[in-house]
Amino acid sequence: MVCGYASLDLVWRAGGRPAPDRTVLLEGQVVPEPTFGGCAPNVALQLAARGCSVGLVSWLGDDEAGRRYLARLAAAGVDLAGVVVGRGRPSPRTLLIYDPDGGCTCCFHPSGAREQGLPEAARRRIATARAVAVTVGPCAVTKEVLATIPPRAMLAWNVKADPDAFPRDLRVRLLATADLVCLSRGELPFLAEVLVGSGGDPVRRLAETFGTTIAVTAAAEPVRVAWPGGQAQVPVWDVTAADPTGAGDAFFAGCLAACLVGADPVAAAREGAATALRFLEARG
Repeated sequence: MVCGYASLDLVWRAGGRPAPDRTVLLEGQVVPEPTFGGCAPNVALQLAARGCSVGLVSWLGDDEAGRRYLARLAAAGVDLAGVVVGRGRPSPRTLLIYDPDGGCTCCFHPSGAREQGLPEAARRRIATARAVAVTVGPCAVTKEVLATIPPRAMLAWNVKADPDAFPRDLRVRLLATADLVCLSRGELPFLAEVLVGSGGDPVRRLAETFGTTIAVTAAAEPVRVAWPGGQAQVPVWDVTAADPTGAGDAFFAGCLAACLVGADPVAAAREGAATALRFLEARG
């Protein structure tokens, strides 16, 4: 089961880094075609493509774009019993602006998703799930999910630096419970805020303090992986993509799928990198 926001994404590239009180020019299409996005559906689609039996806990509107998204997910074999459709509401939208340095400014409108609860059908599926993946989503739903996960299930967390979705107490709870935590280097300070004291390597400290596996991506630089008692670097491919949105979600899905068949942290990170590469190659 994969839990979190769904979104229709609008992606631009900027000629400079966006900043307050500064104008930058956008490049590419004046009105880009919305693409299906949101971490949770991205991850669910990647897992379904690998033959996993996967369900989604999310929220979409009943606009045309939302209906097309639901059809896409259903065609991929994703169980939609946990997806709430907001009648008379538009689907969530995300505005993404990539700067020349590879950074991304992300603005998200959740529409009615912040009001979502955990559907009973989703609760039943989570209670029998082999693994649960938490992505950025409504804080209240994430807490309900954590209260429903059976003790034997694997928990994986795909981090986003969103204090509304992940207040400090929930970050601590997720770190203490998760078997796998994936994030980007830019999100590391957000996660490291939960550590007591300063100094030392935050990736190693997070792994040792909470007893979990931490995988940190950094664009074309090697993936850093740390776990209690060990750490490693996993090389990746240096590629240029017209739209890299979702590559981190593909990495997370690849890692999780590998862990489900018993891969060690290094092998899981390698599979995550390979999955992200295939995703970007398919994008162009």
